[in-house]
Amino acid sequence: MQVATGHDEAGRFDDAQTVLLHVLAEAPLHHPALHLMGIIAFKKGNPGESVQLIERSIALAPTAALYHRNIGEIYRVLGRLDEALVAGRRAAALAPEDVHCYHNLAVVHYHRLELDEAIACGERAIALDPDFPGAHFGIAEAALVRGEFERGWEEYEDGSADAQTEGQNQASNVEPKLDMDEPGTTQ
Repeated sequence: MQVATGHDEAGRFDDAQTVLLHVLAEAPLHHPALHLMGIIAFKKGNPGESVQLIERSIALAPTAALYHRNIGEIYRVLGRLDEALVAGRRAAALAPEDVHCYHNLAVVHYHRLELDEAIACGERAIALDPDFPGAHFGIAEAALVRGEFERGWEEYEDGSADAQTEGQNQASNVEPKLDMDEPGTTQ
């Protein structure tokens, strides 16, 4: 799995898939391999295959918050917002200390135009990590859409300061990303 993950991180998706196919040939129910295959399928532009693979990994490991978090993000990108919301809520229930779960939920609520819920989820993310730029930017967008200009700009400035402190591009944490690591774990 480490070799496949290394290939994935380096953008060598075909090499990663080759390694994962060998893993799955030996252990067809290896849910981490199915999950990573799903992530790679999504990165390669095959969202249907991605959904099938990650849904299979969830069926095998229903308490893996990361799998729910990632399928929620894929559903969101595909415009399947009801399913994204269910998956996001499940991920947050399984990993209540995972800032990314709440950030992803905030983004789903924003896309559903549920601005109060988007802000509440963003606030929960900030409570977990006050320096998480994406949560500040998400709250800023929702507040600005609601016409709360002072709060919107204040959150935007907080997010910008956090992003600069962390040496990030200001927009790098605005949109959720697909992850392979559970918080506090190593591969």
